Amino acid sequence: MPSSHTISHIIWSCLFLLLVLLPGTQTIWGYIPERQTSGVENRAPLSTPNFETFSDGSFQRQFENWLSKNIGLRGSLVRTDNQINFSLFNQFSSNSRFQVILGKDHYLFERGYVSSYVHSIAMTNKRLKTTVRQLKRLQEELQLRHKGFLLLISPSKAALYEEYLPEQYRRRRRPGPTTFDLLMPLLPAESVNVLDGVSMARTLKTQGHPVFSRGSTHWTFSSACVVAAEVMRRFESQTGAHYPAMPCSPAPISDVPWSQDNDLSGLSNLWSINAFNQPLPYPEVSPSRDSLTTLPTVFSVGSSFMWSILYYLDAYHAYGSRDFFYYFKTKHSFPSNKKAVVDPRTFDWEKEVFSKDLVLIEINQYSLEDLGFGFVQGALRYLKQQKTALTPGNTHQKPRRRKSKKRT
Repeated sequence: MPSSHTISHIIWSCLFLLLVLLPGTQTIWGYIPERQTSGVENRAPLSTPNFETFSDGSFQRQFENWLSKNIGLRGSLVRTDNQINFSLFNQFSSNSRFQVILGKDHYLFERGYVSSYVHSIAMTNKRLKTTVRQLKRLQEELQLRHKGFLLLISPSKAALYEEYLPEQYRRRRRPGPTTFDLLMPLLPAESVNVLDGVSMARTLKTQGHPVFSRGSTHWTFSSACVVAAEVMRRFESQTGAHYPAMPCSPAPISDVPWSQDNDLSGLSNLWSINAFNQPLPYPEVSPSRDSLTTLPTVFSVGSSFMWSILYYLDAYHAYGSRDFFYYFKTKHSFPSNKKAVVDPRTFDWEKEVFSKDLVLIEINQYSLEDLGFGFVQGALRYLKQQKTALTPGNTHQKPRRRKSKKRT
């Protein structure tokens, strides 16, 4: 009869063999439900090998890359590794591809915004003036058509809550003014209608308002409500119309953040994200309308900072309809909830933009180089073409070349 030591050795050997074989067998048969990781990953399909790709080693490299992203139980293994690092050592992966940076007091930051904060290089004076000139021209064209125009600049969490960033990022920050610092004085000097969301965020912060939650990369829903209400107030002052009121109180407290207020927590790929939870206010929506209320049509273009703004504008029925062009690549409509891809070649400028009552452009303070995502330049080109077409004597035909007579 085998001794207890031998039996124990056999059991441990079997368990070890099981752990070694489990990911491989899961990759092949997938008998255990997978827990996927959050975030964007490029999982290209594995191509069929041939003599050439096998002999030059390209297939082996592709297979290694494919296996690293598709091995069985990968999601669970990644979450377990991240949870151990966080729970025992209070740190995240230092891999540059890891999208989340762990700051002080469990504040999370998106790597892209931190990189922009650290390495920000201001636009040249020439480009700044060009940007302001283009915005002013677009605003003037819209005013001629009796349309409202507003530029909204949203804040960066890395800049607003820099005291929670790890010290190595604060020390490496490039000195000097940013594009935002240089652009802001130029806009009001040229009478461009701008809502400085960065200054609004700073004010809310000094008042003790949670502008960004621990686990988010975007402003909180309660902050977005305040900004959304101010957006409509600015449009009212431009157009003289009366738009629906948007109160942001009462705002009951929730101990668990909602959706976008916890977006980075989800990207951390931990088993438990309770460490990033915090009580946050969520304004209750109570739409009201009187006989003098006007419901405009709205065109807006911007980044993901617009989603929470639109949440409250939609909920308060602040307009009759709106089309939001996300990075000027996809169109999201309300109240139809339709979605469509934007094709610049067939874009109907008159229908999509210039038939609307209000035009809103949103851009983050560290993305001002991409202001409008091509929309402003495209709109101005369209207007120029329209004016050229209306010029007396313009037939839109190239002048014919006169045939030269052959010399004899």
